[in-house]
Amino acid sequence: MSKGDNNEDLTIGERVRLARQRRGLSRRAVAELAGRTEEWLRQIETGERPVQRIDTLQLLARVLKVRDISELTGSLFVMTKDGSRPQHGRLAAVRRALRPHLSDTTTPSPDLAALRRSIQHADTAWLVSRQQITALGLVLPELLSAAIAAQQSATGQQRREALRLLVEVYRLTDNYLRHAGDRQLAAQVCDRMLLAAQEADDPELISLSAYKVAAAAQNNDEPEEALTLAMDAVKLFRPWLTSGDHEALALWGSLHLCASTSAARLRRGAEADRLWSIADEAAKALGPNYHHPATIFGQLNCGIHAVDIALETGRSSDAVERSANLNVSAVPSASRRARHFIDLARAFYHRRDRAAAVGALLTAERQSTEVVTFNQGARRLMYDLLRAKRPEPEVLALAGRMRVIA
Repeated sequence: MSKGDNNEDLTIGERVRLARQRRGLSRRAVAELAGRTEEWLRQIETGERPVQRIDTLQLLARVLKVRDISELTGSLFVMTKDGSRPQHGRLAAVRRALRPHLSDTTTPSPDLAALRRSIQHADTAWLVSRQQITALGLVLPELLSAAIAAQQSATGQQRREALRLLVEVYRLTDNYLRHAGDRQLAAQVCDRMLLAAQEADDPELISLSAYKVAAAAQNNDEPEEALTLAMDAVKLFRPWLTSGDHEALALWGSLHLCASTSAARLRRGAEADRLWSIADEAAKALGPNYHHPATIFGQLNCGIHAVDIALETGRSSDAVERSANLNVSAVPSASRRARHFIDLARAFYHRRDRAAAVGALLTAERQSTEVVTFNQGARRLMYDLLRAKRPEPEVLALAGRMRVIA
């Protein structure tokens, strides 16, 4: 099979060329619409100019009328050496960008305004793309290098702003790593995030970072540690609630949600429900349409966590019932929607409702093809589904897309 015969082997440049040809446009026409030169587009299509910026991908997607930049990026992943699970193809580059390195004091300080715009582009791609892991993996090495260089070279008030931006880049890096196959490194990044937030002396970012540290412990199967970290942070930031700030209340609620799901994983159902109720009260105070931009905290996310708590405490029927009235499509994060439907699929499977489990897993894939591929809960469920004597054609097809089977 030649390279071009397999759509997943296509480079970004080849995907751009095919999208252009499908629309019947010449290179010159697309270049003019993009406000660039024909030579610039030629270099992208041939691979001479690698595309490593989200705003470039978004520009091309707009011009080519592509709804999701994942149609231009594809999904980049490789299997681990033992073949047991996938790792993202940009993981090595992100790891390299995180290694300590000496700064070049002769290099001009990065443009902080431009860096913030790049972070915002990456943040949007993470929220809306169906292949958000790839979208972040493409740009994180450059973002990390720029943010670390800015923090090392900036002085005075600019240094504080550079630290804030570094915190945001670390937040995105954690999002990438915990999905892409290195949760241990994700936990280390969260520690760095907290240190940078403390140095910036920014209460909101300190609270957000504390939440991320607790969530990282939970992601690494340390629910007792996660519960302790979350509740310690709650005590520390209680005085901040008097400000009446919505962000403060949302992060307060986020910490309680993290604590509640940690308690659920420890099979402490009553404690989990109590902590969830505190978070739910905070969400109701913020109104039905509020979503925290980083943690997605709000009434809908509380409802999703209620499903997770029921599932983790062995109440699969309750999990299904709790999900029935949730308008999950209103959740602004594609990855969060996908993880919810994975949990729902697990709940259906525990109830021996195989058809509903398969349907929920396929719905999860429609939210995010990559989250389903990399999520360990989804993969374990798929192995269970494949143990049937005659797995359904849609199960076999999904297993192939998830790289569970060849």
